[in-house]
Amino acid sequence: MLPNSSLPIDAYLYNTEVKEPILFLAWKHHLQHIKTVVLKNQQNFSINIKSNLCKRFGSSVIDLYSGNLSPSEISKEIFDAIIRLGNETRNNYFSWIDSSLGQYQKITLSDGSSWTIRKGNYPQRYIHIHPSRYAHNTIRIKATVLKTVVTYCFLFDKMKGAPSVEQLNFSRKILLNLPPLKEGVLNHQIFWLVKYQQQ
Repeated sequence: MLPNSSLPIDAYLYNTEVKEPILFLAWKHHLQHIKTVVLKNQQNFSINIKSNLCKRFGSSVIDLYSGNLSPSEISKEIFDAIIRLGNETRNNYFSWIDSSLGQYQKITLSDGSSWTIRKGNYPQRYIHIHPSRYAHNTIRIKATVLKTVVTYCFLFDKMKGAPSVEQLNFSRKILLNLPPLKEGVLNHQIFWLVKYQQQ
């Protein structure tokens, strides 16, 4: 079971392909997962659901995996590595994490991406994973940037090419209650991410 699995929104936050005991917030840390959810649900989600999903990105910075491994492939590689180290049981895993000064460990996957693993807060999902900062195939991005991109793609699903500042600001106002962007953002990574989402 996923944490708080009675809430429909969690089906999109936590990818159901990821098996226990891994906890992976794919909606926040996996670019392809975000794209898939947006493209499949542009017409299905209400404004409230779209707004709530985008607010789940938080208000700080996000390490976003941009590689080709799926959430299930990532979790399998990580768990296989933990098994090889003999730390797959909850007690052994927690002892291993506690042995690190920073209360985390890192594992490198087949595509060269690095993943930080910590203690999970749920009994059946005690291995919490997320991309390591500044790692291969990882983008470090402000949460407000990602929110802006996703809200734009939710609201302007038929649009092609680069969005206008007016469209971005409409998205920010309607779903996020964020202040408007200025014209100087036209070379921002927002536009690269929008192009990716539209491919």
